[in-house]
Amino acid sequence: MPKINFTQQLGASLLEVMLAFSIVAFGLLGLANLQTVFFKDNANSRTYTAALNYAQQKIDYLRNFAAEPDPEQFLTKAELAEESSCDAVDQESLCRSLNTELKRNTTVSACSALLSCRWVTVEVTWFDLDGIAQQLSLQTYLAPYDPLKSGIVLAQ
Repeated sequence: MPKINFTQQLGASLLEVMLAFSIVAFGLLGLANLQTVFFKDNANSRTYTAALNYAQQKIDYLRNFAAEPDPEQFLTKAELAEESSCDAVDQESLCRSLNTELKRNTTVSACSALLSCRWVTVEVTWFDLDGIAQQLSLQTYLAPYDPLKSGIVLAQ
């Protein structure tokens, strides 16, 4: 019977295999956690973009009334003061894929007695995936002049 020489190792021991397996498993768990963070941040970014579009949609709608001959008529429209919401059951495409409800509040006020313009603030609030309240606010001037002429009027 030939003598077996145990001094020369031809393969990996069970301890080395288990150690390598645990290192690979730990790395894969880290990647899985990182992927979860990426998905969560992607959803938050999508909600923020939808909120921005929702606010901009209201400002664009109000631009249609900027040339009203009577500023008081513009400021007293009932639909300007009401709060509206956008959620996943709405038919609007920007809210259809969200996991939260967007609430929009619009405030319109006169600029000054000397200028015929309006100061519009649109605030959109929602809760992110962690349940933390988020808010986005857009503010703009609306004037019945074209931008070049209104800049000249403001400079005088």
